[in-house]
Amino acid sequence: MRVILTAWATHRKAVGLAPVANLDIIQHTTPDIHRGFQQGTERAKYTHAVIDGPPRADEALSRSAIAPCDVILIPVQPSLADLWASRATVTLVKAAQASGLKVKAAFLLSRLKPHTNIGRDFVDVLKEEGLPVLPAATHDRTAYAAALSSCQTILEFEPPSGKAYQEMLSILAAVKKLK
Repeated sequence: MRVILTAWATHRKAVGLAPVANLDIIQHTTPDIHRGFQQGTERAKYTHAVIDGPPRADEALSRSAIAPCDVILIPVQPSLADLWASRATVTLVKAAQASGLKVKAAFLLSRLKPHTNIGRDFVDVLKEEGLPVLPAATHDRTAYAAALSSCQTILEFEPPSGKAYQEMLSILAAVKKLK
């Protein structure tokens, strides 16, 4: 769904890097994403699928992306602009849950500024939206931009002792607990 991810994979190949193991990138822009999962064709192929979409996508496309999900993460930077942009997704998630869809959802704080209170204070603002906030987050680190620029994942780019690497492991662990 995201052009950036598709461009990243294309550029990664162009600079001679092997594809990321077990990662297929499929650009899908029509509101029938859920059908492959409902019919079992996509679900049988993958243990995990990440559907990445913009916060203000076409409503039909967003509903289709939400339908096959077990877990939905809504990344937000600690700003009102991000909060406002995420509200359309929050509304769709709550509607899906109210209709009986067994989906867990949480906000994921991203690009937190180290040594500031804004992230901590913003958690209280997010909780008012009625969804939990993941207890792990990303900080505004140059490693993320550098990894993207080098066409690598953060787990390839940074050593296991790196802060961004550890943040990603914390996020993965927190997501597993949501299930």
